[in-house]
Amino acid sequence: MTFKKTMSLLFSTAEGTYYNWKKQNRPIVSLLEKYFTKEDLEEYLESGKWEKMEDLKKEEEELVENLKRVLKGLT
Repeated sequence: MTFKKTMSLLFSTAEGTYYNWKKQNRPIVSLLEKYFTKEDLEEYLESGKWEKMEDLKKEEEELVENLKRVLKGLT
């Protein structure tokens, strides 16, 4: 799938709309282009999830639980 097609699916718009938004320097377009690969966006479109973010959420939960255990041990 082309990047143009991926973006049009993500925005639920025509492919030309993506280029118009890009020319208008819309912040959402630059954000997506800067921090996400085409594969990241396609993964989200196909599964409704982005595995890298799911992994980060799991790590965060584990860190919070570990911190709670440490703090509980200090009291």
